[in-house]
Amino acid sequence: MVDTESELPVGGESNEHFVPVLLIGDTEAVGDSTDILQRLQKLAGRTFHGTTDPKLAGEANLWEEFADTSLSGFLVSARWADERNWARFRDTAFSSLPGPLRRLIGGRLRKRIVKGLVARDVWRAGPEVCWRRFQELLDSLEARAPEEGFWLGTFSAADIALFSQLFSLRQDLTPWQRDQVAARPRLTRYLDRVDAATRGPHTASEAQPRTPVT
Repeated sequence: MVDTESELPVGGESNEHFVPVLLIGDTEAVGDSTDILQRLQKLAGRTFHGTTDPKLAGEANLWEEFADTSLSGFLVSARWADERNWARFRDTAFSSLPGPLRRLIGGRLRKRIVKGLVARDVWRAGPEVCWRRFQELLDSLEARAPEEGFWLGTFSAADIALFSQLFSLRQDLTPWQRDQVAARPRLTRYLDRVDAATRGPHTASEAQPRTPVT
């Protein structure tokens, strides 16, 4: 599956896009998580949920769009804007650069990305409001998370999209956000089921959840 590990821009000023990027052969680069999922489904000749039910497909697309817009904004904020995490993330993301260059280039990119977060209304009111809204969103996901199985009953693009963003927030790069996710037990158990299913021997459409040890 496509990596969502960072938001680092690639390409020149006139041709800039952000990872994840799906590279197909030597000529095609597909950016944006939504487009990537759709392209992968087209390449595979089937949907991730393995059904032609238009209602299920439509709802899966709505959840994927939610993850790619709302949740991703909090992930980018956690890494680039949150002072508690910035130095750790910078030193990891730019580890191949010498210290002075790491701070210079990282700092310049950070200003641009935080400006974008303000424009997206994620960081406009500052960190206190951002992280209060994040907690409220997690509370809503906790109430909605299925006690068993997958988000829409059967495995779908919704599970891939939600898991990708929330799993990235469960990393040591962002310890406060990681602990906030961990404090929601239903959501945590759901993420663990998706993790176990996608690591198993089955394909995504055949994946069966395994009960986590609690």
